Amino acid sequence: MIIEKGRMDTKTISNHIGYSAQEVKAIADSLINKGMIIDITSTEYESLHPMFAITNRYKKRCHEDRIVFKKNPKVDNISKLLEWPYDRARTK
Repeated sequence: MIIEKGRMDTKTISNHIGYSAQEVKAIADSLINKGMIIDITSTEYESLHPMFAITNRYKKRCHEDRIVFKKNPKVDNISKLLEWPYDRARTK
């Protein structure tokens, strides 16, 4: 959702997905730890560019699974699919 809408706060995300603010905060913290989003303030979040977010997660997952990190076309394709909605949300 943050990819498509841009910067969002906990309350807005909560209203959109029907989770409590505490659940949204826990999910956001998890995504921050995975290198996929950043916290702008204590309650506002923004997605990293999809290429960075997906690559960060893939790199961390390789490390967790003790797999050699190398270029992966599937990972690149996922990020390319997300670039258009990401760019659209930031150029309105």
